[in-house]
Amino acid sequence: MNPPKVVQSNYILQRSFAGGINTSVPPDLIADDELVDSLNFEFNEDDHLTTRAGVNTWGDITYPGRITSLHSYLNDAGDDWILSTSRNKLYASSNDGVTTDITGSLNLSDNPYWQWINFAGIAIGTNGATTFDNPIKVEGATPTASLLGGTPPSLKFIVLWNERLWAVDAANPNTVVSSKLGDPEDWTDTGADGAVQIDVGKNDGDRITGLHVFDGKLFVFKRRKIYYIGSLSGTNPFDVGNLIADLYTSGIGCVSGYSIKEIINDVLFLSEYGVCSLVSAPLGQLKSSVVSRKVKELESYKKGSPEISAYVCEKANQYWLMMPDVSSSRNQYEIYVLDYSRLSEGRLRWLRFDGKIAGTWATNLLVNNENLTLIASQDRKIYSYRPQLYDVGAVWDTAIWDVSKWDTPIASKFLDVTTPYTKSFRTKAFNFGVPVIRKKFARFAFITTLLSNDLNLKVRYFFDKILSYGDEYNLVMAVQKSVGQWDVSKWDEANWDEEENRDLPIYRQYKRNKKGRKALNCTFIVSNDLNQGFVFRDLHLEIVPLNRRQVNQVGRIQGD
Repeated sequence: MNPPKVVQSNYILQRSFAGGINTSVPPDLIADDELVDSLNFEFNEDDHLTTRAGVNTWGDITYPGRITSLHSYLNDAGDDWILSTSRNKLYASSNDGVTTDITGSLNLSDNPYWQWINFAGIAIGTNGATTFDNPIKVEGATPTASLLGGTPPSLKFIVLWNERLWAVDAANPNTVVSSKLGDPEDWTDTGADGAVQIDVGKNDGDRITGLHVFDGKLFVFKRRKIYYIGSLSGTNPFDVGNLIADLYTSGIGCVSGYSIKEIINDVLFLSEYGVCSLVSAPLGQLKSSVVSRKVKELESYKKGSPEISAYVCEKANQYWLMMPDVSSSRNQYEIYVLDYSRLSEGRLRWLRFDGKIAGTWATNLLVNNENLTLIASQDRKIYSYRPQLYDVGAVWDTAIWDVSKWDTPIASKFLDVTTPYTKSFRTKAFNFGVPVIRKKFARFAFITTLLSNDLNLKVRYFFDKILSYGDEYNLVMAVQKSVGQWDVSKWDEANWDEEENRDLPIYRQYKRNKKGRKALNCTFIVSNDLNQGFVFRDLHLEIVPLNRRQVNQVGRIQGD
């Protein structure tokens, strides 16, 4: 006699998707808390996915072309200015967004990326263009621009280190040069505190792609190598006459100097293998240094384009990799977001943004003692942004932000200016740890917290990783603190349960199975493209194994 069939129901309770994106393995092999994709979400303090905030108009012009730099400059008068470049023009914006063309008589190359640094009361800019533009400076209570004095060489990748301006000689791509001590406009003095020239791996067949000061050293990045120039020492700590460049690591380097950014006790940069950690990249330790191993798209971007910049959104503990050159098959501007808020626990999570927030450059502007993020968007305008880090228990019909010039009440918080942006995520292919056993997918529930008056979710589910083998439905929620939703109408042809019940799930008897409910695994795609926001808190998924024996590990609980 055959043993009786097991009809026991088992379920997953998935409390968060705190693992972020993982596209490095098939979707049924990623962890339960990981996602195949996450678009326009970030993590709140409880590690739940929450809709990112929208952006607002900042500035009063549309630029003539792609915006190729943004820089925050504090002049001697104590006034904050934003410097920007586009085509062959240089602009200065006051902190209320009024923008003026300050190019004057400068003859600038058309459309290279610029890099800026503040030193000795002036802002210094270089672009390393193929025509070797001379460095420029911006100064004055009302900013004016002119050539940097002292006949400097054409420079790129400028940094400030030990009271000198350091850069790469654009005409000699393996040479690092510096100004005189304390004087960015003297490049000829040969005394103990004078200008310096250091060859870095001159005959190694590579060229310098970026500079960064970290841990008291000047790191020199090439495409496949990293060097460092050691800390200054001796009776005169500023006497650099005996400095040499030592090899830090070989086989890994930086492909875009604009991607080099410092986070907590580390430096991140874009390599040929993805985003890497400087601290984890000692000689020969390639695998351990790649922090974007779970995002295969960052291994296949257009490596020939160096114009990929990065930005650190410190308030949200995020490293943004801004991909303006259509980095993936999605054919759109986008930002890959590395959330390092759990770095102390050894956890790094990836997300993705698009919309007007995605562009070519970003910087900070201090407004009322708070950093406001400014974004050079793809539509040749500048927008302001604050991360979505507010208390979901606040009063939603009042303004969340208190700087009326740049901020918006909650009613339009989920718009990129006036345009709704799509929020979506795609789960793994859930198989309950038993990928080869067919199951009857009985019912599921979403627990969400609404951040707007209403929420319209489009939920698509499909089986066995086949998009056409499933269906979709629209879930409409009214304003309430938390909502539990059980039983998809396409699964059991029943109406949804919908009521205010805080965080308690709402159970409902499901009917006999309908078409498409027996499979090896099940995937969910959840999206919203309206001016609405929400926190995704829990996923409940219930199945009945379709075999004649009990399956080990079925019904394991994920989360608390």
